[in-house]
Amino acid sequence: MSFSEELENFLTLYLVKGVGSIFLQKYWEVFKTFEGDISKNLHRLLPKKKAQALEKLIKSSQHRKEVFKLIELLKKERIKVFPFFSEEYKSLLGKDVKTLFNKALSPALFVKGDWKKANKGFVIVGTRRATDYGKEKAFKFAHSLVKNLGLTIISGGAVGIDQSAHRGALSVNGPTGVILGEGLLEALKTKREFLTEVEQKGGFILSHFPPLAKGSKWTFPERNKILALLARLGCLIVEAPKKNNSQKGSGALITADYCHRLGRKIFVHIGFAPPPQLSRKYRAFGKGYCKICSLRRGANSFIGKPNFGV
Repeated sequence: MSFSEELENFLTLYLVKGVGSIFLQKYWEVFKTFEGDISKNLHRLLPKKKAQALEKLIKSSQHRKEVFKLIELLKKERIKVFPFFSEEYKSLLGKDVKTLFNKALSPALFVKGDWKKANKGFVIVGTRRATDYGKEKAFKFAHSLVKNLGLTIISGGAVGIDQSAHRGALSVNGPTGVILGEGLLEALKTKREFLTEVEQKGGFILSHFPPLAKGSKWTFPERNKILALLARLGCLIVEAPKKNNSQKGSGALITADYCHRLGRKIFVHIGFAPPPQLSRKYRAFGKGYCKICSLRRGANSFIGKPNFGV
């Protein structure tokens, strides 16, 4: 696995603390490439003092070592890097990405496994504190959708509904996609066995955070944007109670909101009871916000015939 000069230059800037998405996009808009002498380009792009400070930082031995170490780790773990200007990035997140991220696009995606399986993506989400009934339903829905319709089940990898959905797909050796709320290298420290199984069975793991970033209160809601973007064939909510300290609800309901903004199909399991505070919106099935579903008549009874061309 090799890294091009352009990709190494991109990572050199990406890893600088304070260099964010907007700056990297501006660099791309001006030069249309990250190849060549980035130090020289910085002086064309920034005021003299800022350019000198950034040039000094990226040429420092410490920063060069950090970049080299990260690239070696990415190579070792066979992790692909898709910068925001790459065709792979555009293929994965699609044209709707700016609807959720506005100008602050995630600078890069870090992916392990067969990311092209995301084209058949169906998202299943729900609470970490799931009931046994909820976990059973998530497992069965995923199992049926993979076995009967050949879909790729995508979720967030957390305990509860997420893990049950992933396990349902894996039970029939089907592909599943894990969208992380932390860096991919960080996740491998604690979830390697599970993530290895996902990759071995044809699935993929994706993170849009720096590879060594730890999960936090803000990273998981941000991760839900990626889930919504990958819900090409729909999103199923199994169990999603409202959080006591949040007016927005759980992560699953936040994901549903993002899906609604993108015009994705949203399904709710027939046993799902929306919290009273959200009942007006989430029970507005007649207005097309959600569709009630069950497995009594088979998976295609509620999702229909999948269109893999979208």
